Amino acid sequence: MGEQRFVRMSEAARRLGLSRTRIYELAQCQRVPFVRLADQTMRVPVAWLDRLEDEAMRRLRETQ
Repeated sequence: MGEQRFVRMSEAARRLGLSRTRIYELAQCQRVPFVRLADQTMRVPVAWLDRLEDEAMRRLRETQ
């Protein structure tokens, strides 16, 4: 089985240091990309989270 392409909203919230409520709010106003599966659950692309984290680390290194 390969790498996970999408994570649950709760996992995305944990990785970003946000509450579950806040991650859903950001998804609804299109600030966080997501896909809705056939069973209506929402998932966030891992690639987007990885890029966001990489960008944050790059910016942090630039300020040091």
